[in-house]
Amino acid sequence: MILSIQFTRFLAALFIVFMHSILEYESTFRVGDFGVDIFFILSGFIISYITEGNRHKFLTRRLIRIVPIYWLFTFVISLLVFLLPDLFMSTVWDTQHMLKSLFFLPGTQDQGYLPIIKLGWTLNLEMIFYILFFLSMKFSHEYRELITSLIIILIILTLQKLELDGAYAINFYSSPLSLEFIYGMMLAKTWHRYKFKNSLKKSICLATISIAILIFFNNYIQVGEYRFIFYGIPSLILVYSFLSVEHYFTNLNTSFQKIILWFGEMSYPLYLIHIFLVGLISRVIFSEIELWALFPIVLASSLLLSNVVTANFDRPLRRFLNNVI
Repeated sequence: MILSIQFTRFLAALFIVFMHSILEYESTFRVGDFGVDIFFILSGFIISYITEGNRHKFLTRRLIRIVPIYWLFTFVISLLVFLLPDLFMSTVWDTQHMLKSLFFLPGTQDQGYLPIIKLGWTLNLEMIFYILFFLSMKFSHEYRELITSLIIILIILTLQKLELDGAYAINFYSSPLSLEFIYGMMLAKTWHRYKFKNSLKKSICLATISIAILIFFNNYIQVGEYRFIFYGIPSLILVYSFLSVEHYFTNLNTSFQKIILWFGEMSYPLYLIHIFLVGLISRVIFSEIELWALFPIVLASSLLLSNVVTANFDRPLRRFLNNVI
């Protein structure tokens, strides 16, 4: 387990929680959209890294990691929408929408392509990436990253060239955001070969500059379809900056390492569910609440819920399923 990657996962989730907290207020200042880009780069890195030595049942294990907790949250939110529709501003009961959400298919344009768990749209792209990587690995393990990259580029260019009006699901997959998976795979191949190391001072400088650039672009540049450049490149440098001081992470006290691993594990359920807690806390529990209070309350409650669900449902189920296969 690479501790710096776990730390960066949680940092990405933190940015996204902060972003959705800000969106509850009429503020023109934005911070955090780029957390998604960091996640895509991390996904490319992790998938390349974990298949370097052990590629046994790769796709099955990925599904076991992603699906159970996502399905649980999808079922729970769907039930709440059905029983208490007034609690939700935009989510409405729709059986077809729920089925599409469960099987990682984008919704309609009217739904913004979003599944019931809104941030699950990123998982729709993730699943396509996993499938392409799995097929590429079957063709050639040595060149799996190269083959996957070429297929991703070909799909994007082809679908953008076709410009299929009304073909919402197809057009969704033409997003250049998928190129960020390639960034992650390239970084993994480089790191696996060279195990680059930087001083802590240099790493902090790189990370600070990267975050500053991301915040600047987030607020002053209309990135559009060039998001993979304006957000993607600084996010890649940010991931690199933390990865390059992995030796510092591994020298930390065991207790600190366990804390980092815990935050890394919590980042996935935290990412999925926090947006509903933002609405619950800011619109239902508190009629008026300042950002300085909303963000830490949402973060703490999301982490608590994530820990309860992980400890009592996700972790035992994953352990069972991994033993079965």
